[in-house]
Amino acid sequence: MKATLEFNFPDDNLEYRQCNSARDMAMALWDISNLWTKHNRPKSVDACLKRIKEILEENNINLDETIR
Repeated sequence: MKATLEFNFPDDNLEYRQCNSARDMAMALWDISNLWTKHNRPKSVDACLKRIKEILEENNINLDETIR
């Protein structure tokens, strides 16, 4: 299978960043979805939110750049 994506810069800059970070986002979501395993359960909501932010950083996800 072969596909070509075309972007009209600068108008499509946001769409380009979203496509470019899709794999990193998928990996981050995988890690986030596995936060509540038996061996790695956050102790509080704050700990959970902190770990989610760490996962996003580890996967080079900047939500401000990806959704705006």
